[in-house]
Amino acid sequence: VGVSLLVDIAPDEFTVGGKQWGPRYLLILLPLISLMVIEQLQYFQNLSSTIFYYVALFTVLTFVALGIYKNLYLGTIYINKNSKDIEPTIQFLAKNTDPVVAVSHQHAAQALEFSLPSKTLLFRAEESKDLLNLAQALLQKSLDKFTYICYPHRVCRPLTEATEKLQFSQNNQLFQVKLNNLGTHGKYPIYQGEIVEIS
Repeated sequence: VGVSLLVDIAPDEFTVGGKQWGPRYLLILLPLISLMVIEQLQYFQNLSSTIFYYVALFTVLTFVALGIYKNLYLGTIYINKNSKDIEPTIQFLAKNTDPVVAVSHQHAAQALEFSLPSKTLLFRAEESKDLLNLAQALLQKSLDKFTYICYPHRVCRPLTEATEKLQFSQNNQLFQVKLNNLGTHGKYPIYQGEIVEIS
């Protein structure tokens, strides 16, 4: 009962770790509240007037029914809806052969990390400079491709910036990071990142 009343869900996006830490701190009060409710029910049962006992019992049963409804019924609908939104992305990542996956936001990483193969490196690149750092590191490892996943609820900044911001020099050569659209899989726009030499 208390979990469903204390921890609400975000109605329009998949809830991932760290977004609702505030209400979670109140969960430690639930055993204390449960003990107090049991004590009060016993107190009302011992009163000469049983009407208080039945009103209190009805109130507790109403909250239990509300908790069951929110946790079992609405929770099941919510989980099914959100898994349908990320299932195509998970299937894409299962077939993906790139050893490096970059994401534009930490919430995308938290939602998708479990579906990545164990040898895949996950890198957060919110800004163009982050993509350039990744590209330089990949060139040192003789890699020139990676997968870039955008978080749908925030602007993917490297896609909106000028191409000059995605250029860098290394070993007296000029390179550019190109992001080729692979489409939207589920709710996540996915891009193929390529590091190309500019002549």
